[in-house]
Amino acid sequence: MSADLERIAGSLQQRNALDAQIAAVIDRPMTAGHLGEWIAARVFGVELEPSATATAIDGRFTSGPLQGRTVNVKLYLKRENLLDVTESPALDYYLVFTGPASTAGSSRGGTRPWSIAAVYLFRRPAGVPRAPSSRRQGGGGGERAGRAVRGGRDLPAGEQRPADGRPGTGATSAPVPGRR
Repeated sequence: MSADLERIAGSLQQRNALDAQIAAVIDRPMTAGHLGEWIAARVFGVELEPSATATAIDGRFTSGPLQGRTVNVKLYLKRENLLDVTESPALDYYLVFTGPASTAGSSRGGTRPWSIAAVYLFRRPAGVPRAPSSRRQGGGGGERAGRAVRGGRDLPAGEQRPADGRPGTGATSAPVPGRR
């Protein structure tokens, strides 16, 4: 085995141990999706669905002006102005955590650190064309129809900085990414 391969194997063992520690706290496997949902529950008062495989909906807001509204939580390690949207009419909002803005160019030599640079809240776009049903993306233990929508300039309009840790103190009816 080469020295580089041994080094990677050792680093992965350390990462697996760290992931196990985080999983013990969040009570789900350590993934961006599960961690984002756990953070949303603690910071924004989202009551999570009992099953992580619930289609399109991760939970419901428990207080404030969005009480009872459904939410799909996303955690992206970099802000690339993309949002994976669902066809489900049962969904009311997207709560999106992003890392720092992505720079154009190659990812070679770069990293994707675990950090949250911004939080966005978007109403589910009623006018967004439905994704073709033949395109499926796996999610949890089930499948959901979805597609990525490019955000561009509209993304910052939905940025949330609630002083009390609850939704509704920012632009809750912000423009939908990719819509003008």
